[in-house]
Amino acid sequence: TSIANLEDWEIDIKDFSKEISKKMAIGCSYNKTQTGIQVVIQGDVGNTVIDILLHKYNIPKENIEAIRKTKKKPTT
Repeated sequence: TSIANLEDWEIDIKDFSKEISKKMAIGCSYNKTQTGIQVVIQGDVGNTVIDILLHKYNIPKENIEAIRKTKKKPTT
C-alpha cells in the first residue's frame, strides 16, 4: 500500500509511519520521490489506512483516492 501527498495535510510523515507500523504490526517506511514523500506499507491495508485518515486526521473522503493495482495472472 502506498500513500502520497500527506504533507499537504500537514501530517508528520515520521509519526504517521511509526503509528501505522505499531498499530498494525507491519512494516512501514517512507521516502522522497520527485513528486513528494511517499509512505509505503506492507500488504493490502488500504481500507484500514483510509479509515485512519478519515477519522483520526479528518481528511474529507472526497480528498482520498484509492487506486487498486493488481498483478496480472500469467496466461497459459
